[in-house]
Amino acid sequence: MQTLTTPSRVTRRRSHPRTQTYAIGRRPDSDFVIDDRTVSRHHATIRHEGTFWVLVDIGSTNGTRVNGARIDGRAVIAPGDEIGFGAAVARFDPDERRLFSELRVLEPTGEAA
Repeated sequence: MQTLTTPSRVTRRRSHPRTQTYAIGRRPDSDFVIDDRTVSRHHATIRHEGTFWVLVDIGSTNGTRVNGARIDGRAVIAPGDEIGFGAAVARFDPDERRLFSELRVLEPTGEAA
């Protein structure tokens, strides 16, 4: 299980072979669960395509961001990018055990909780 710097509201469910699409959202059966009301049940996916990682917003209510910029549909991401899911922000840092190395949930003021 992946360990993150912030809260028990986040769960990583399985390791990631590079051929899989990873579901991110509030649903308990997501690959990466973020239990925060600003995160949609089915929020986004991440998958490895050739030499690139691709983030896809799948119709989330509060949007998906890469380094603070909201994406429209899909975006190529790289290690070190900060990915926003609603009020949650995670640092994308994939290795053989995890996709993210850090997660924080922002308060309405934009400050980390």
